[in-house]
Amino acid sequence: MYGLVNEPKMIDLPRSAVISWNTAAVSIIRAAGLVKPYLSFGDGFLKLSDWHGEFQNIDEQLIFDTHQYQIFNANQLPLNYSARIALSCSGYQGLLLASNNPSSGWGPTMNGEWSQAETDCAPHLNNVGVGSRWTGTLNLGNTGLETNVLTPLCPTAPDCSCEMANADPSQYSNEYRKFLRMYAEAQMDSFEKVWGWFYWTWKTENAVQWSWLLGLRAGILPEKVYGRGFRCGDVVPDFWDLSSGT
Repeated sequence: MYGLVNEPKMIDLPRSAVISWNTAAVSIIRAAGLVKPYLSFGDGFLKLSDWHGEFQNIDEQLIFDTHQYQIFNANQLPLNYSARIALSCSGYQGLLLASNNPSSGWGPTMNGEWSQAETDCAPHLNNVGVGSRWTGTLNLGNTGLETNVLTPLCPTAPDCSCEMANADPSQYSNEYRKFLRMYAEAQMDSFEKVWGWFYWTWKTENAVQWSWLLGLRAGILPEKVYGRGFRCGDVVPDFWDLSSGT
């Protein structure tokens, strides 16, 4: 599989220009002899439903690529831990199944990027030295790239800290480990209802919740993705110790 371009910002770029570029890129790739691989194209940060009827009849092996994160959304970031899992199950499945059906969405849909991070606290995730939405310290100045977030958005606001998320995994509490594993497995379960997923990423320097390798070593990801301990529909605890900030 080849991706045409990663995350074109179509909330700013002309939609028609991006679609024309995608169309030309597909033609160039196929003309170069790459006729077998599937090609993926991104949702461009638009609503998935906005793609219904768009970019059709271009190629028989295209896949619509969406990246579902809860940590960059000011409405989702304050959700408590059990609500995060509920959104990862029923919320994602409804969204993705609708997108995967050509009668209501674009068609074949996959989730091409995700992680088990429940905060945006990882160093340099938002840029170098700009803070996080979680703690209300996201200050991007006047770049116009994103909106500054200067009010804490964690579930226990205003008492928000990146200490737990950025700690060495040997310091994670049992409750936090349980949440991270369940959160990851809930997302996998939903993404596999459509065309599957790619995780971001295999290896990082120290951002455990963004690294499959480090997550495996920490025991917060399943050794075999088909041997998961949680499936959507299973009982979800309230994670009270985490939600209360204790």
